Amino acid sequence: MSANVNTVNNIIGANLGLKSVLDKIHEYAHLDQPITLLAENGAGKEAIARAIHKASKRSSATFIRVNCASVPKSLQWEYLFGDKNAQSRENVGWFGKAHRGTLLLDEVGSLSKASQSSLLEVISNGTLTNKSDKPVSIDVRLLVSVSDNIQEMISKDLFLSELWERLSVFTIEIPPLRKRLGDIADLADYFAKRAAERLGFYPRSLSEFDVKILKSYRWPGNVRELASVMERAVILGEGKTLKIKEALGGGFEDISEIKPLDTVIKNHIEKVLRHCKGKVEGRNGAAHLLQINPNTLRGKMKKLNIDPNEFREENK
Repeated sequence: MSANVNTVNNIIGANLGLKSVLDKIHEYAHLDQPITLLAENGAGKEAIARAIHKASKRSSATFIRVNCASVPKSLQWEYLFGDKNAQSRENVGWFGKAHRGTLLLDEVGSLSKASQSSLLEVISNGTLTNKSDKPVSIDVRLLVSVSDNIQEMISKDLFLSELWERLSVFTIEIPPLRKRLGDIADLADYFAKRAAERLGFYPRSLSEFDVKILKSYRWPGNVRELASVMERAVILGEGKTLKIKEALGGGFEDISEIKPLDTVIKNHIEKVLRHCKGKVEGRNGAAHLLQINPNTLRGKMKKLNIDPNEFREENK
């Protein structure tokens, strides 16, 4: 199966599952106000953030992504804003490195209260006050991502409500992969070919059945998980094929054999009638074995077009 990839700024799904996201990017990119990305882990926040950067007037400057949750709270202020005695922009940490560019703060809810306060100052005034009370000018396009529990954090006084008011003016919601089924074929094809190239294998295309399997999975890890699965599928197939089912392992549930409920019921009633030689009621009848009223069974048989006489004739 050959994937028909439609991309904008190298984002797969720009014309399908991410169309609304790309529309927002085009709407917001020229602004300098902060943008908050609302998304599950692995849904592609960094790719969207880079697309915003590339579409902005800051595209020729630096893009930096920082995972706030990975930095101990005791070091966050220093990492973000640098030396508290800084006299110039060059000494103000990641904000200084991203000068005139774009800074993505992933999981901004993990910031300490001190870092939140300084971040609010930067957003409000475009400056950062150092230890000597000297304001240092900050020129950065700020992008952030937050977790689902941000409102709970605000209610528990763990996150500054005023900061959230500033961050939530412009938001972009990135849908999880399970809500972007139309993009799975293109994404899987891209990741498979990327892995094959990196591993020195000949790239293999996905079959329609491969895509059906991938679409049947829930993808709790989103796009990041799909990339890992496709790499495993390439490795397990040793460049000869794509081992999709094996790569999914215990996460795959084969739904190809699932039948409509009426079909299952019909097959079961016919099996019992065959055993009872077409007898519907009485001690050894189908209704007795199925533990339902004979009239109820006859109603179901009529609905499912089952003739008990056929099973009597089978046994003559």
